[in-house]
Formats: sequence, C-alpha cells, structure tokens
Amino acid sequence: MSDHREHSHYPACITEDHQNMTLTLDLEIEDDPIILPAKYEVCCDCDGKGKYVNPAIDSHGLSSEDFDEDPDFREDYFSGLYDVTCKTCQGRNVMLVPQTKEGQAQVDEILHEEAAYRAECMAEISRGA
Repeated sequence: MSDHREHSHYPACITEDHQNMTLTLDLEIEDDPIILPAKYEVCCDCDGKGKYVNPAIDSHGLSSEDFDEDPDFREDYFSGLYDVTCKTCQGRNVMLVPQTKEGQAQVDEILHEEAAYRAECMAEISRGA
C-alpha cells in the first residue's frame, strides 16, 4: 500500500493507495478495514499547481508596501522563488477522494471527529491540562 502519511491531508486512520486508487479506513470500531474506491480531484490547497508560496513568507498577509519597499522581493515572490511543494498533493496536482457520496460521508465523519478531538486537546492545553 502506498501511504504518504507524512504529507497526507487525511488522519492516520485513512490510508491512501495511489496505485490501486483506494482509500482504506482502519477504524477501531470495525474488525476489518473499509476499502473505498477513490478518484482524483484537483488539489484544494494548491488549486492544481502542485506548489504554493511557503507559508512562512506570506501567511501573515502581504501588502503592496511590502513589494514597494523591496522590488527584488517582489520579483522573487512572483517568479516562484519562495514556492514549496504542496503538502496535500505532494506536487501531483490532484488528491484522492472517495468516488461515492456514501464514501465521502464516511470520510467526512472521520474528519469531523478528528477536528473535534484536536479542538478538545487544544482546549485542555489552554486550561493547563
């Protein structure tokens, strides 16, 4: 199975297999993993470009003053000098998503649970737990 977990936009319980175009859901509540047929869609993070500007450069937002103050920065920025490979699609321009609405609903439920868990962890950390 071809899992690129270090860059995947899915949590660890969802494994991507690009060779067989499937997503495997390995859930603790199920004895056997659920294998979903998948299809490629244009990556939602890089809009199919396979790269984007390094967030360390412009995650806080840039203004025209940033470019006016340093014309070399402007040229470098728009030339792609600060671009990095998209972590979601790993530069493939596309990402695997479930083929069916039912499969997407299963993945959405997992993503929702994962987000709720992360929010709970952050709340505990903010309370000093």
